Formats: sequence, structure tokens, C-alpha cells
Amino acid sequence: MELNKTDRIEIPLSKAKLILLLLGAIAFVAAGFYLVIYQVVSSLFSSHIINTIGGIASILFFGIGAFFILLKLKDNQPGVIIDKNGITVNAGAASFGLIKWTAISEIKTVLYQNQNLLLILVQNPEYYIDKQTSIFKRKGMELSLKYLSTPITISANGLKCNFEQLNNIVQAKFQEYSPNKEIRNK
Repeated sequence: MELNKTDRIEIPLSKAKLILLLLGAIAFVAAGFYLVIYQVVSSLFSSHIINTIGGIASILFFGIGAFFILLKLKDNQPGVIIDKNGITVNAGAASFGLIKWTAISEIKTVLYQNQNLLLILVQNPEYYIDKQTSIFKRKGMELSLKYLSTPITISANGLKCNFEQLNNIVQAKFQEYSPNKEIRNK
């Protein structure tokens, strides 16, 4: 993380973490192919149809994930930039651009599917969804809005910091700059 004279904090992407995520995604794609091609039958998945559907779902989901991780590996922009104007998020598959402090109504932390997430609740979530050019990114954000009440989530999985550091920095800057200062930890 980098703090300079303009009170701008940049949290870079972690290439090492991204490579580990990519290897995990590739392993699940391979497992999906194995299920489809060899029709592995176990006590849990004794159906040919379930194996095929599970394998194809694994290939598609983790294949798309691997594609976006590869794109991030080539990205030299910081994962998160925090300054007096707001938060610029470039950490995940979807890049949100600048999210102004005035647009943020609340910041929460949640543990969702064994992953710590920083939820940035905004006053006009559709604006951020509509900015995405990829149907995959839009659909992912729509699901996030449905299940997490916001399309904007930040994970430290691909950042050169841990979740606690990310959360502490964002909370401190939200308290400093935002007119809407409600922060909750769940």
C-alpha cells in the first residue's frame, strides 16, 4: 500500500495471489472435464446426468473465472485507490471506476461463502451495473445485488493486503470523507 502526499492510498494487485487463484480455477476446470469425460461415479454423485451437469457447470464457472484472472494478471493498475473523492475499485472481474463518497450510503463487512467481503452499498446500484460492458460482469453484479444488497463488493483475495487492512483503511477514509458515515460489521 502506498500513501503519498496527496493522501491517496493505492493498494496494488497481488500477482502471487492471482496466480494461486488461477491455479485453483484451472484445477476445478480440469475436475469438471474429468467428471464429464470419465463420468466419475461416487456415492455422492451416482447419476450420469448429475456428473455431466456438475462437470459442465464447473468448466463454465471456473473457466470464466480463470479468464478474468488472466486479464487481471496483465493489469498494472492498482486494485483499489482511496482518496478524498472516493474509492476506485479495480480488484475483481468488474471494475467500477470511481465510487464517490457521496454515492455510498453504507459500508458493511460480511463473511459470505467462507470469504470476507467489504460491501459498498450505493444509492443507485443500477448505475454501476449498467456501466459494465460484459454480460458476465453484469449478471454477476445483479446476483451480488440480489444476495448481498449491493453490486459492489471488494475482497482482498487479489490484493497486496489482507482483509483486515483493507477494511480498516476503507472504514477510516469513509469516516473521514463521507457525509454518510454508517459502518457495520456483521
